[in-house]
Parts: sequence; structure tokens; C-alpha cells
Amino acid sequence: MVTSVNTAGESAQITIQQVQGCLVAYLQTDLTQEVLDLLTHSLLGRIEQTGARGVVLDFTGLAVLGLPEFEAIRRILRMAELLGAACMIVGLNAGIVAYLITRGADTRGLNSMFGIDEALDWFALQKKL
Repeated sequence: MVTSVNTAGESAQITIQQVQGCLVAYLQTDLTQEVLDLLTHSLLGRIEQTGARGVVLDFTGLAVLGLPEFEAIRRILRMAELLGAACMIVGLNAGIVAYLITRGADTRGLNSMFGIDEALDWFALQKKL
């Protein structure tokens, strides 16, 4: 499923796919408020529709992630967790991680992996336990 929003004459897309019972959202555009609203609506709607118990947010396509956008992502992840989905962040580059840590971003309780394959393997292992 691809959802789109037009902002300032540009079209931004968020792709959400169901893979191995998990929803994977690919974030490949600047995280404006409109994009974050689209992600919130689309992701939570898909969790409700599919009953997915796992969510992976893939940040591989992002070069920049500011603290306000990161905090908005945290809120979206908390909403997904309230709907019963475990959440995982993948694909953050070293520069973004360093920036967030030096700015004092709250990373407590976040699950993260290097890539989608590792995240899906982790979810599969959790099902077996």
C-alpha cells in the first residue's frame, strides 16, 4: 500500500507493506508535519485492519532527522504499541544517531536493528518464545 500527500507542490509517499505478519513502513522523504500525519493515519489504520503484531519503521531513505520529528515518531510508536503492535526502528545512519544522542533524545524503550531482515528475524523469534 502506497499513501501519498502533496505538500508545497511536491508529492511525498509512504509505502507500507505487510511482510511475514509485520507492517513495514518505508520513510523516504523529509518528515514534514503533513508526512507525519499521513504516517500516523495510514499506519494505525493498517494495524487496525490487519491485526499486525509487529511494526518496522525503515529510515534507510532519510539523510536528516531532527529532534522534533524524532519525538513525533516516538509518539506514533507509542500509539502503535497501544494497539498491540511491537515496534522496531531500522536503518538509522550513524550521523542521525550521533545527532539524536548529543541532543538528548529519549531513546529509552526503543527497539532498533540495522536492517529489515534482522528486525523480521527478531519478530519471528518472538513468536516462537
